[in-house]
Amino acid sequence: MAGCKVLHGLFAVVTILACLALPSLAAVPAIFSSSVRLSDPTDAVSYESVEGSALPSLLFDPSRDDSIFSSFAEERPGVVLVFLGKEIRTTDLSSPAGSVKPLKELLSQSASSKVFPYVQPLTLADRTHVLDSLLASFSSLAYAGEAAVSDSCGPAPRAGLHRFGDEASLKDLLNARAHERAARELDMVLYCSDAAVDTKSHDDAVAAETAELATLASLVKLITPNYALFYTALPDSYLGAQRRLLAAADDYAAAGTGAADAGAAGVGAAGFDAAGVGAGVGAGAGAGGEGVEGQDVAGDVVVAKNKCGPTCKTRTALLEGIFAGIVMLMILVSGLTVLSQIDTPTRFEVSREAS
Repeated sequence: MAGCKVLHGLFAVVTILACLALPSLAAVPAIFSSSVRLSDPTDAVSYESVEGSALPSLLFDPSRDDSIFSSFAEERPGVVLVFLGKEIRTTDLSSPAGSVKPLKELLSQSASSKVFPYVQPLTLADRTHVLDSLLASFSSLAYAGEAAVSDSCGPAPRAGLHRFGDEASLKDLLNARAHERAARELDMVLYCSDAAVDTKSHDDAVAAETAELATLASLVKLITPNYALFYTALPDSYLGAQRRLLAAADDYAAAGTGAADAGAAGVGAAGFDAAGVGAGVGAGAGAGGEGVEGQDVAGDVVVAKNKCGPTCKTRTALLEGIFAGIVMLMILVSGLTVLSQIDTPTRFEVSREAS
């Protein structure tokens, strides 16, 4: 029995640690904002839990009475910007850090908005499915116009879509459609954010993503005053978040080694004079100590970029194996624990009636 209690305790500890180590399972918000007033502006916040796979139909599906675009009366937006981020969590909306301030300003400036704070998120691995569902739901609208997808979303999920790679190309598309779009027709712009790739912390990632969202919304608003905005997050998986940390560690090692080599070269070129030695040592110590930046002989700042090199990839594969092993170990321990509790008698009493 003592062994069973130990197994139970180990299982509980591993489960708690796994839950604490998986922040990507936290709920994400879905936020809709429009410069056109909804016919029923009540219930601006819905506290019901929403499945991530249901968001496309909740946004566009004309067969649903509660879909957002069924809530517009005679006037509706001309363009809807669907922004697929990956950083903002529901807890960030009430965070005092202020990283979501641009998003809150967009909501305060809108004529109507709806917030779904408890969305059970899909992940980046499901992005192709999400894009297909959004495009299918959008195409089912009787007043659907053209759809444009950013290059950051990957290969086009279907033919006949406009593509854009930067703000300039998006601006050209919006200007062209402003003259071609029929009255009461709706265009959709799908954008997949990668603004947080080079950030080091969650708050910085949220700030970078909301700043990008505000920039794109301002561009759409400038060309199409009657516009709508829809944001939701497709978070990185747990291992995807760890890749960012491992990439930073890999850059730390690379920056320190490169700066030390540059310092040695500076010493040789200067003939071992005092200035050459000072510059070389300063570069090596600067990059090795900070892990992000150092100074070369000319005094310029050298900034390392977050790219997953061979060391990072090796560590990531190792981490994936460890994580899978922990899951399998939890399954094995729970199975052995259940088996150990089975107490089947070896002998059975003979019935008196039979005798």
